[in-house]
Amino acid sequence: MTPPASSTLRRKLEAGQFVLTVEMVPPRAPDLENITRRLQKFFAGNADGVNVTDCASAILRMSSLCASRVCIDEGLEPVMQLTCRDRNRIGLQSELISAWAMGIRNVLCLTGDHVRFGDHPTAKPVFDMDSTNLIAMVSRMRAEGKYCSGEEIRTSAKSDLIKMDWLIGGAANPFGNEPEDLALHMDKKRRAGADFLQTQPVYDIEAFDAWWRAMEARGLHRSLKILPGILPPKGAKGLEYMKTSVPGMHVPDATIRRMQGAADAQAEGRAIALELVDRLLAYPIAGIHLYPVMWESVIPELAAEIRGRAAKTGRTMDSVAPAGT
Repeated sequence: MTPPASSTLRRKLEAGQFVLTVEMVPPRAPDLENITRRLQKFFAGNADGVNVTDCASAILRMSSLCASRVCIDEGLEPVMQLTCRDRNRIGLQSELISAWAMGIRNVLCLTGDHVRFGDHPTAKPVFDMDSTNLIAMVSRMRAEGKYCSGEEIRTSAKSDLIKMDWLIGGAANPFGNEPEDLALHMDKKRRAGADFLQTQPVYDIEAFDAWWRAMEARGLHRSLKILPGILPPKGAKGLEYMKTSVPGMHVPDATIRRMQGAADAQAEGRAIALELVDRLLAYPIAGIHLYPVMWESVIPELAAEIRGRAAKTGRTMDSVAPAGT
């Protein structure tokens, strides 16, 4: 397949269309069929962008670069996650020029979870830079056609300057700190060159509202496209684990109790997710980022519901082509 000239996701965001991005975790084995099967069965026709994780939680998996290319081959648009944990600036730039050459046009810049949380806790973390520095480096590639060393990006001394027209994303956590401090950190990402933000899963609307107001005070709701995260809970134990063991997660006790008392946990989890979507649609958000953790079979149903509810609020959106078209 011929690599796309630019990002379709960027076009939709800039046009003010409501978008739905969905997270995909690559396999832990060299199995491309695993990705192809999942993309065709659950993601095709449902996602404006497929976020491909980069060894999330410091768990060894197939690279985001490889899995993102499979998305393109299947007719879906990837958002390649890139973390600073495992690479210095040479390795990060190598990954970026490889991704561009393969037709990947969207990148989500992350610092990365520390190795102590993962399956190789004695590995040596790199952290040559953090996510904001990474955003700035990618932005310089886009605006100036230069590596962070200052060298121009060209195929030869006489060839044209290559400016990689990335759509640049960053992560946001609306919880765990004072809203004004969190908004200040997001403003740094904006000034570094971020175009959009995807947030951690939202379960506490009141806390989200405090963060949103702090973002509004800085005008960041206008200069950044914000996609709140939705993670449909599959059971109470998963929520308890996120509350106690996942850094940056905030899960109200009332939500956990509701899942504990549910006769049908999965039905209750879907209901909770859609109730949160309804409340988030009251804000001028650019879309929703869906985390179908260990529950990809729920994607088609939730995607249809989210799009339908967004349409009822007057949001416009493109239809998403099925894989291979």
